[in-house]
Amino acid sequence: NDKLLNSLSKVTNVEVNNLKEELNNIKSELTKEDGKLVLELYLNKIGQKLEYAVINMDNEKLELSKTGDDTFNILVNNEKIGSITFTKDEIDLIVDYEDNNVNLKLTKDALNITIKTEEGNFNIKLNGNEQKGKVIVNINVPSAKIDLIINIDYENKSIKSVKAKDYSNYVELDKMTEDDYNGIMTKLYENEALVTLIQDISNITDGLFTNEVYY
Repeated sequence: NDKLLNSLSKVTNVEVNNLKEELNNIKSELTKEDGKLVLELYLNKIGQKLEYAVINMDNEKLELSKTGDDTFNILVNNEKIGSITFTKDEIDLIVDYEDNNVNLKLTKDALNITIKTEEGNFNIKLNGNEQKGKVIVNINVPSAKIDLIINIDYENKSIKSVKAKDYSNYVELDKMTEDDYNGIMTKLYENEALVTLIQDISNITDGLFTNEVYY
C-alpha cells in the first residue's frame, strides 16, 4: 500500500514509482507458470508468536516446525535439515544440507557464522557493538590454495564539539604580497615531514614523464 511504499522510499532513498516498478517485476517473475511462491505464517492468537511457517516454491517446500517454546525444526520436502532458536537475546541456527553445513549464533554483542562446504570453510566472528569491537574473518579453500585470516579492530569516536575556525588573520590569494608568500613558504619548509612528502610527490610525478622514480 502507499503508506508502506512511502516508508520504504524514505529508508531506501528510492522513488516510490521505481519501487512499484521493481515490485511489479518481482511479482511477474513469481507468478509465471513455471514459478510460484506461497508463504504461510501461523501465529499464536494470544501472544502473536510464530507457531509454524511454510514456504512452497515450485517443487520445494521449506518448513519451520515448532518443537519447543522458541525452537523450530527446519525441513525441506519433509526432511529435517537443521534447527533454529529465537529468543529475546539470541538466535541460533544450525543447517546441514547437501554437503553444506551452516552454524550461526547472534546475540546483542556478538555474531559467529561458520560455513563448511566441499570446497572449504568460511568463518566470521564479531564481538562488540557499533562503538567498539573486533572482527575476525577466516577463509580456507584448499582447492584454490587460499588460507586467509583477517583481524580488524574498530572504534567509533564522535567529536562532541568543533571550535570555530579563526579567519581574522587571513589574506586573499589575489591580494597576497611577496612578503606574505615568503612567510608562508618559510613556515612550510620548517616542517621537515611536509618537505619530505612534497619531495616524494615531486619525484613520482617527474617519473611519470621520465619513466624513472628515485627514492
